[in-house]
Amino acid sequence: MVSLAALALAVAAAVATPVASTDAPRMTARFAPGTIPGTVRYQVVVDGVARTDLRGTLGPLRNLVVVAGPLLAQEVAWRADRTAAVTVLTWVLRAPGPGSIGVGPTRIEIDGRDVVTREVGGTAFLGGHTSAEPAPPSLRLELSRRRVVVGEALVAEFFLQASAGEADDAWEVRPRFPDVWSEPLVGPRPPAGVETRERSIGGWLVIPARAGALEIPAARASRAPTVTDRDEPLRPDRTVSSAPETVEVEPLPAPPAGFFGAVGDFTVTRRVTPERVQAGELTTLELEVRGNGNFPLMDTPPFAVPPGVTAFPAEDTHGWEASRDGLTGSRAWRVPLTADAAGRFVLPAGELTTFRPGHGFVRHVVPALDLTVEPGVSRERKATIDRVIGSGGGSRMGWLVAGLAVGAGAAVSGLALRRRRRATRLAARSAAAPGEELARLRSRLDRACRERFAVVPIDGEEALGEGGCPQREAAELVALHHDLRRAELAPGLGDRQGGILALSERVRAALVRLHSADTL
Repeated sequence: MVSLAALALAVAAAVATPVASTDAPRMTARFAPGTIPGTVRYQVVVDGVARTDLRGTLGPLRNLVVVAGPLLAQEVAWRADRTAAVTVLTWVLRAPGPGSIGVGPTRIEIDGRDVVTREVGGTAFLGGHTSAEPAPPSLRLELSRRRVVVGEALVAEFFLQASAGEADDAWEVRPRFPDVWSEPLVGPRPPAGVETRERSIGGWLVIPARAGALEIPAARASRAPTVTDRDEPLRPDRTVSSAPETVEVEPLPAPPAGFFGAVGDFTVTRRVTPERVQAGELTTLELEVRGNGNFPLMDTPPFAVPPGVTAFPAEDTHGWEASRDGLTGSRAWRVPLTADAAGRFVLPAGELTTFRPGHGFVRHVVPALDLTVEPGVSRERKATIDRVIGSGGGSRMGWLVAGLAVGAGAAVSGLALRRRRRATRLAARSAAAPGEELARLRSRLDRACRERFAVVPIDGEEALGEGGCPQREAAELVALHHDLRRAELAPGLGDRQGGILALSERVRAALVRLHSADTL
C-alpha cells in the first residue's frame, strides 16, 4: 500500500441528476482537498431549505477507501422572507495508490425522494502537493527586539501564512509568556496581500521582569470551522504551531539612589494637596510618573516626611494604553499625610531616578514642598474623645441601650438577622465604591445633626452645644465626623478605624441616639 501526500483533482464538481419536482433543491458533488495527508474529502452540497435529516448512500469507489463519514454540517440564513440553507455531507477518503480515483453516483434522500449525483473523478499523485491542493498553513512569530534590558518592552506578533481561502477564516492564537508582563495589542498590522497570504492574527506587548534568557514557547493558532468543513476531529491543520523563540534580557546596571524600577522615558512630578489643613486632618502627597515605559513593574517612589508628620500606605492609580511603541500613560501614588500639631512643615527636596534604554539613568529633581497645619483638635482633647468612643468600635453600649429603649429587647434575634443582612449589603457597596459609601455615611450624619441642632459636626463641639447637644454627645459626633472624613480621603485606611462596617455601626448608633427616623 502506498501512502499519498496529496491528490490532484481533475473534476471539481458534478451536477446532480435532476428530479421531477419543480422546487427541487440545487445539489452538487465535489472533491475538496484533504486535511489529513493522503486523504481527500468527497462532499455533497445541498442548497435549499433547512434540513436536518439528510441521508446519503456513497456511490461506488475507484481507488479510494473510506476513512470517516458521512459528517453533516449546516448553515441557515434569511433571504428575503424565507430561510435558505446550505447542507453538506462529507466523506473522508484515502487513495491506496497513485492513479485515477473516483466516486460513482451517490444517492441522497431528500423529503422521501432519492436524488442521484453524477460521478466525480480525479487523479492521485505520489508526494508533495499539486496546484489543486494549497500548501498547508503555517504560523510565524516575529519579535521587534531579540535583546532588551529588564523592563524594556518588545512586541511579539504572530503571522499566519495560508492560502487565500484559509487566511480569510477566523484564527485565534493564545501564546504564553513566562516571567513577563504582557498585554494584547489592538489592531494587528494589515496583511501582506501576496499569493500565499500572510497576515497578523495577534500581537502582544511584552515587558520582561527578570534578566536571563526569556524562552517563548511554541504557540498554537486555531482556525474556526466553516459551513462546508465542520469535521473538527479530522482537521489537524486547523491548529498550527509557531517555533519557540528566545529573547536575551540583560540586567540593568547598578542603580543609583532614588531608583524605583522605572524603565522608559518619563517625567516625574509631585505635590501636596491641600497645602493647608487643620491638625489631625488628612492631606495627600501625590507622586505622578508620565510617559512611556514599564508602568506595571514600578515600585512606590521613595519620599521622606519631616518629624511630626505621619505618612500612611500609598494608594495606587494608573491609566495607560498598550501599542507597538510601548505603554503610554501615567501612574500615580497618593500618600495620605497627617500632623497632630500645628506648624509649618517642609517635605524635603530629593531625586528620583529612572532608566532610559540606550541612554542610561536619568535623574529627576523633585522640589521641597510646604505643608501648613493650623490649630485643630488638641492631643489632649483627642485623647478624651478616644476614651469616649473606645478603640474604633463606637458606642456599642449606647446602641444597645437605645435599642432597648425602643423595645428591641423582645426581638434580639430579629435585630441580629437584620444587622447581618445590612452588613452584607454594606460590604457589597463598600467593596464596589468605598469612597462613595463613606461620603453617604457622612451625609446621613450631617443631615441628622442639622435637623436636630441646626449645625453639622464640622462646625465643632461648641456649635453643637449651643444647638442643645450634650457635651459628651458633641465630642463623639465631632470625632465620628473626623474619622469618616479621614477614611473618605484615604479609603485604604478604613481598617485603621475598624473598617467601613464599623464606621457604619457608629453612624447608625448616633442616628438612633439623635432619634432619627432614617435607616441606612
